[in-house]
Parts: sequence; structure tokens; C-alpha cells
Amino acid sequence: MFFFFFFQAEDGIRDAQESRGLGDVYKRQVGMCIYNDNLARCEMLCTVKYNSTTTATTCNADVMCMYDDLNTRCRQRCTSYSSQGGCITVPMCKWSTDTNLCTRKCTYVLDQTTCSADTTCDWMSAPNRTAPMCRSQCVYRYSDPVPCNADSECMWDGSVTQCTNRCQRLEEGMCRQQAMCTYDRIVAVPCKLACEYIDTQSICAADTMCSWSATQNLCFKQCGNLRSEAPCLQTGVCEWTNAVCRQRCPDRHTTMVSCNLDSNCQWNGYSNSCANTCDKMTNSTTCSADSLCEWAGTKCIKACSAITGADSCNADTNCMWSMAEGVCKTTCTRISLDTTCKTEAMCSWRGSGCEMLCKYQYGDKDSCNADLRCMYEAGNCAPSCSESPTEPTRLLS
Repeated sequence: MFFFFFFQAEDGIRDAQESRGLGDVYKRQVGMCIYNDNLARCEMLCTVKYNSTTTATTCNADVMCMYDDLNTRCRQRCTSYSSQGGCITVPMCKWSTDTNLCTRKCTYVLDQTTCSADTTCDWMSAPNRTAPMCRSQCVYRYSDPVPCNADSECMWDGSVTQCTNRCQRLEEGMCRQQAMCTYDRIVAVPCKLACEYIDTQSICAADTMCSWSATQNLCFKQCGNLRSEAPCLQTGVCEWTNAVCRQRCPDRHTTMVSCNLDSNCQWNGYSNSCANTCDKMTNSTTCSADSLCEWAGTKCIKACSAITGADSCNADTNCMWSMAEGVCKTTCTRISLDTTCKTEAMCSWRGSGCEMLCKYQYGDKDSCNADLRCMYEAGNCAPSCSESPTEPTRLLS
């Protein structure tokens, strides 16, 4: 009669021991069988059942075995190990603290069904891979952003402070759910990192959907690709004008030459930066905040103080050129306060409005005399006798 005693090995697999009777010296045999705690049955060791010439296909076809590519041998499947200590000693296995089971690491799972059933794995069949394969989800690989971002398959998601799969690993459904990714079906790898998460100028410039802001050192989705106001304004570098989203001039140009060549932009010499032309600004707040512009009733116009040269100044009906000061000023009729009007040497408050003094408004006799407020004398246009008690008037004979 033979008695078999089973002792729990360190790795969670029981090795068979044989005794030929009381008094016999216990002799450890070469184990041929193991006891599978999970299945509650004794099984032949895969290393005994298959030899070194056994192929991976044959080994993996056995539900109790798996092929160890590293050591080129057939061995017991991870499910044979009932303890964490034994499980983690096998390079192909991992221990789940959620289920207290030993399972195969994602990389060694060969079929999609098994891979998808493991919540820690992903079956990667993204277009950038030549063949589908099972891979460990990045959230289970790293808990620190540095090693996470160093992994070509992972990226750190600061919004949830965890490591997640890089966009190129995701198929369309998952891609559209990931805020850090965008789906572009016309490129080879349709799921890619959204512009606002790209932190390198060269990578940003290589993406036809993105633009780089030199002033803010950030990548953003090209303004022209944004079709509604809210996402347009959220970029911080785009503006919504006349139902069109476009890049703000300060973020579009960094030199005076390129700025002035753009019909929508103008160079601001005060701040040495490119700014939008005043007529493109649609609200008083934005308009007034720009030193080159001023709000005139219902529209934004170029500030007279920003115009250089007498000809350019006088060509603008909103402005007047001061010969005495050599600067362009707001024309008198646009000054609404009498106190402001009276401080301007070229203007005079008349009744309920501010008007330009005759001597500054007209340079010829006919134009001067056509204005009842004025009269031409001694080569100059002066106030008529009834208009200016403070200025000397001519005596009529």
C-alpha cells in the first residue's frame, strides 16, 4: 500500500510526497503532479507533460498550460497558483488584489476574449499597430507622471491625476470619450492628442489642425476649425468676429512687417506688438482697452492720436491736425463735454456742442464766409462779430 501526502509549496502549488510505510525514510520524488487549489484537483505538471521540443501552439492549446517564451518551456497556467507569493515569482503572472486570483499578465494573453474580460487589460487593435495585441492599461502601470509620460503608450492626465493610454492606442469610440484626444478620420492614425495638450512647438506645427501661439507659448486648435463662439473664445488665442472664429493678431504676428501686411491687423508702436484693426472690434470694452482705438457711438474706430502725419490725419473725418503741437487730435465735434472742449485750443463750446474755431476749420475765403459763424479778414478766417466776444472783431465802415 502507498500513501501520498501533499505539502503546500511556497509558490502555492502542492508537490506530491510518497511514503512506502512507517519507518521508511521519506524520500522526495521528482514531482510529476500538482494539486490545483482553484480547481480542487490533481494535475500533471506541464513541464512533465511536454518537453523542450513542444511548440508554443501545442502548449497553449492545453487549458492547464502556457508557453514561457523567456525560458522556452511549457509551464502551468497562472491560475494554478493560489497564493500571491507564488504568483509573483512567475514573470508571466500577476496577482489581483481585487479578486485574490493569479492571472496572466496582459502582454501574455493571446486572445481578445480573455484580454477583454480582464479589467486591467486592453485589446489594442488601433490602426497604428500591425496586429492586435493585449496590453496592460496604463493606469495599472504607473502612479507617477514622469515614468508615465516616458512610456510611448501612456500619458499623464492631470484632470484625474492618473496615467492613461495615449491617444494613438484608442479606437474611435474611446478616442471621442477622452478629453485629451481628438479624432481625425483623414489621417493615418486618426486618434491623436488634442492641440491644447501638445506642449512642443515642432509637434504642434506638424499637426495641420493646430497652431502655435508665440506670445503665450501654447498650442491650440486652429481658429478657422472652430465653428461656434463658445469653443472659439475658450482657446484664449482666438476671437469671434462676424460669426467667424479667427486667430487674434497678437498671436498671429510677432514682427511689424508681417503684422502690417495683414489687412486685419495693425502694429502698435506703444506696446511693440501686433493688434487687431479697430474696425474689427465689436464691443466698447475691447476697443477702449486698445491704445490705438476708441469707441465712437456704436463702432470702434482708430484713435486720432495713433495717426501720424497731417495728410493722414485730415483725411480722417473724425480727426484734426494740430499744427502747433504736431499731433493728430479728435475733431471738436466729437467732444461731448464742454469742460473738455474748453481745454482744447482748437475748439470752442457753442450752445450745446463743441465746434472747431473758424481759423482752424477754413483756409480759404469762400468756405470761411459761407459759414455764418465765421468771416474772412486779413487773410484769415475769424469768428463773426456776433460769435466771439473774446476775440477782436473788425470794424465795418
